[in-house]
Amino acid sequence: MAGHMKLQVWKENVAVDREGVKRPASTVQLSELDTLYGHKAWWGEYSAPGYMDKTDPVGPNHSPERAAVDAFDMYGDLDSLADRQELVEVMRNLGVPYARIAEVLGIDTDPEWAVKAWVREED
Repeated sequence: MAGHMKLQVWKENVAVDREGVKRPASTVQLSELDTLYGHKAWWGEYSAPGYMDKTDPVGPNHSPERAAVDAFDMYGDLDSLADRQELVEVMRNLGVPYARIAEVLGIDTDPEWAVKAWVREED
């Protein structure tokens, strides 16, 4: 998804539309709303800053790192160094420690070193 689309992660109430699909509350029209939950969940999507272009939201998730990884799995490009760097940068900006990032990415070695190596260009 490298290019003008950027990974976004946010927390918002969960709504269920009339088809039973859970979506961020802000994306459900009142006429489509079946249930609005009082709890908030984490969501992820790729959007073009300054434009209306965006992917469908991915979620709900219990944590920001899970929302980021799920959006990356759906729309990101594992072979793109820029996409991998952006994923880690978003999680670090959300305050996710390297150990947790390594855990959600399935990295078993020294977490900080491994995460940094995962976003470094191959020689």
